[in-house]
Amino acid sequence: MPPGSFEAFKIEEINAENACIMARGFEYFNGLKDVKKIKLVNCELIDDTALAKLSYLRGSLKELQLVFLPSVTDVGITYLYLLENLDDLYINYLPKVKDHKLGKKLLQEKLPNCKIEFLQEPDEIKT
Repeated sequence: MPPGSFEAFKIEEINAENACIMARGFEYFNGLKDVKKIKLVNCELIDDTALAKLSYLRGSLKELQLVFLPSVTDVGITYLYLLENLDDLYINYLPKVKDHKLGKKLLQEKLPNCKIEFLQEPDEIKT
């Protein structure tokens, strides 16, 4: 980072692939006002509680990708309803989500202005 005041810099995008992050670390999202995009791919420790804490970013988050998060369940998907400013949501292969069709339907009802792709096909994972 260049020298100077760190307040001049803003976090706009978070890309976590194969990362060992968990819900406790999501506490640091509290107070961030400029995060527009988050990509979480193959993060074994991301769980329902972590998805709930994405609500800290509800005012700014526009794009969210969730791919192969083996600890997320149907309950975690319901926390995404809180992200009312989302424009684009891509979800693929959450093995513990039992009914992805119902999850997609409910997300479309709760987030009518959001483009939603909800797949359960590991062969079609886009990164």
